Amino acid sequence: MEKLQLGAAFWIDKHNHGFFGKGRIELLKSIDTHGSLAKAAKAMGMSYKAAWDSMREMEALSGETLTQKSTGGKGGGGSALTPKARHYIALFETLERAQKSFFDAIEPHLDDARGLMQLLSRPAIRTSARNQLEGLLEAITPLHVNTKLTLRLDADTTLDAHITQTSVAELGLSVGQRMYAIIKASWLTLHASPKTCHPSHNVLKGTVIALSECESMAELTLLCGTQSLVATGIKEGFPLCKKGDTLWASFDPSDVIIGC
Repeated sequence: MEKLQLGAAFWIDKHNHGFFGKGRIELLKSIDTHGSLAKAAKAMGMSYKAAWDSMREMEALSGETLTQKSTGGKGGGGSALTPKARHYIALFETLERAQKSFFDAIEPHLDDARGLMQLLSRPAIRTSARNQLEGLLEAITPLHVNTKLTLRLDADTTLDAHITQTSVAELGLSVGQRMYAIIKASWLTLHASPKTCHPSHNVLKGTVIALSECESMAELTLLCGTQSLVATGIKEGFPLCKKGDTLWASFDPSDVIIGC
């Protein structure tokens, strides 16, 4: 017997009118890819008028233009997305990921109404840990007692987490699942060079974007790709640095807590 599966589409409204959904976001992305509304409409199998009407309605509801004329290039110019249009794409994709994570969590319980009710009645839990890095589970590697999870943070960055095999089973983890690596700020060690990092530790390269000091303590924020990482500790334990400098943060895979 095949298991039940969830499926749903959502739409963003504004002023009680349909603003954008997956179709209109795909139109924006197609304009970004092809460089013009006409080419975007053709690639999506839409009429130019339907695409034009969608863009005009979105811009009217937004109160801002979503495309601007670009000059030069092979075709002599075309259309480029404005920052506001890119914001809407990022917003929609973030909501899509949140919806998928929610569906992935409850889908195994669709045949058990009581279990589903218990799951949905659990309170949302916030943690005091400063660092919660979002990633995609790329690999699950059994070790002697624990299991190594490899999370893909972005195209160039991964990190490892060591958790028990029991935790893997209880969390129902599977490759491709989106999850969070939670690391306390005080567990990070900062380095001016990757050569001084422990060979078995995770090492993330970042740019210093904030630095504050109070008496003997310090707090430093690194931008690692698109995600930030906060480290706290005694000032003497931090490398001499300023905003814009490059540092490397290291931490033990056993110090990573997994949330999903």
